[in-house]
Amino acid sequence: MSHKISSQRWTKLVTLGFILPGEARATPPYSRLKAAQWLAGRAVCVLLDISANAGGATFVNQGGLASGAVGGELQFEDSATAATATITNQAGLVSGATGGLTWFLFQPPTAGAAVITSEGASVTGAGGGMTLFQDRAMAASATLIANGGTNGGGGGLIQFLGEANGGMARVEVFGNGSLDISQHSGLVTIGSLEGDGQVFLGSNDLTIGASGLSTTFSGIIQESGSLTKTGNGTLTLSGANVYTAGTTVSAGTLVLTTRPVQAQAPAQSVSLRAR
Repeated sequence: MSHKISSQRWTKLVTLGFILPGEARATPPYSRLKAAQWLAGRAVCVLLDISANAGGATFVNQGGLASGAVGGELQFEDSATAATATITNQAGLVSGATGGLTWFLFQPPTAGAAVITSEGASVTGAGGGMTLFQDRAMAASATLIANGGTNGGGGGLIQFLGEANGGMARVEVFGNGSLDISQHSGLVTIGSLEGDGQVFLGSNDLTIGASGLSTTFSGIIQESGSLTKTGNGTLTLSGANVYTAGTTVSAGTLVLTTRPVQAQAPAQSVSLRAR
């Protein structure tokens, strides 16, 4: 069970992950903040709420140390912003342990221009780090990274739930790291998609390209949802995608590259452009 240290008006952290009451809601002055640290098997949860601003701080949510243990947790609630912070959600360290979590929820916190990395686990059965957007939370212009696990470890996770908005976020998923919008209430928009990981749509539409970046995604987009390309950039899809509800190009260019089954056969490309 996690132990949550929180208060409606607590906003600043000290080095070891405690929260001090009565502090001003300015950018934290610390060069490195540990948002969660394990002590005797109990996880610490750090809460930034109301108008809290993470500034350019560095946060590390450590993964669980024992089977069944959860990782440290960093929450942004209401109008709090991650600003330009660097946040790392570390993976669980043993089989059955979950990774650290960064969670944006309620109405409406924003990831700002932060860089948030969810690491993959390196131990069989251990969970990767997680970044969750829930309710009306906004990913804004953040860079969201989900790295793959090794040795049977779970991959990092980026998930959108409820009415959360991906905005202009740059999403990078690798290996068995994943972007999951399957439990969202409908359409999810992100700035760009790249890497070789996994995307789970559920029955929803994923709209990619709002940032105008040109990117390549060689992973697998799956389930019964649809894909929409927007923005001025080029999105190249080279994986064996299996989503079933169709593809729409409303702006920019979508390049579909497939490789025939025959060994050494050259890749074949189809380029679709909006009119």
